[in-house]
Amino acid sequence: MIRPYKAVNVRLIRYNWDDFLRLAATIVLKKNRASDIFRRLK
Repeated sequence: MIRPYKAVNVRLIRYNWDDFLRLAATIVLKKNRASDIFRRLK
């Protein structure tokens, strides 16, 4: 099992939830490749 080594910031996740869903949808619908998205996030 993978566990975080720091506390999870739930407030930050809730604030950005729509962006997380949009990111997941673009990967699932193959609008962008996951590697392209992660390259932009770097």
